Amino acid sequence: MGFHFYNACCFLIIFSKVSTAIDTLSPSELLIHGMTLVSSDGRFELGFFSPGSSKNRHLGIWYKNIPMQTVVWVANRVNPINDSTGLLKIQSSGRIVLQAQNSTSVWSTNSTARVQNPILQLLDSGNLVVKDGKESNPENYSWQSFDYPSDTILAAWKNWDDPSPGDLTYSVELQGNPKMVQRKGSEKYYRSGLWNGDGFSGTPKWLERWNSSDWSHGCIHSKPLNCRSGDGFIIIGKVKTPDTPSSWVNRTVNLKECRTRCLRNCSCIAYTNLDVRKGGSGYVMWFGDLIDIKHYQSGGQDLYIRVSASQAGTDYEARICSYFIL
Repeated sequence: MGFHFYNACCFLIIFSKVSTAIDTLSPSELLIHGMTLVSSDGRFELGFFSPGSSKNRHLGIWYKNIPMQTVVWVANRVNPINDSTGLLKIQSSGRIVLQAQNSTSVWSTNSTARVQNPILQLLDSGNLVVKDGKESNPENYSWQSFDYPSDTILAAWKNWDDPSPGDLTYSVELQGNPKMVQRKGSEKYYRSGLWNGDGFSGTPKWLERWNSSDWSHGCIHSKPLNCRSGDGFIIIGKVKTPDTPSSWVNRTVNLKECRTRCLRNCSCIAYTNLDVRKGGSGYVMWFGDLIDIKHYQSGGQDLYIRVSASQAGTDYEARICSYFIL
């Protein structure tokens, strides 16, 4: 009974604001079932929703103007509310609390930073932030949803009805030079090319056109290398650069010096620019098998692959090697 009376009070508190979209919540206000925050440009909306055919309630952010509800962030992914009694508030300390029936907390922020005049705001970027309403710096946030889940760009749901974390993630891997990696559990399922200063080389323009099953096992040399007799290189353009378990990175040496260093090292198989901007700078050198290379109709970058001296510079060899890369 007490909780229903509390809900009624909440309704009265914010009833006057439901006729116009609002993007902020203060400690004197509450957000309940049926109420939402809308970013000032009308693109994103925060509120309670039930995924798929589930009756469970979650607090989330979705695109407001897309007919099929597309949720981009969920607060209580693993701890849903099983009725319509959800209540969201921001405390005077700046802590966000999501409550269910009998004031049971189902989710809250863990920030220890105290804010003098806290407000919760949904930005045009879709970022939900806590900030001081009187702070002169508009981007001085004590908490923001963009920080969760950390370096993961997309974290899968288990299914349409359950937004708890699934097996698939899409994140930045910082080992070696940065690259985008899609994993299924602990298994690497897709990898972009390396960050080359202008983007991730070989990343398709449209994610829905990925063909993750089209993996390569590297180039095959039709003629054996002979390091001491003088090998050469062929250039394969528009490729996603190989994976980097066995590679060297140098951020200062130019590509011409990289070629010289690669020829001196009989284990060096390929090289490319680390940064393609302003004529190129730095290099990446690969040793051993060249794993997970793809050739694209557009995008990607040049890869210099070591071949025998008799084949260096020939168009024929470039076509053969490209065949094995595809």
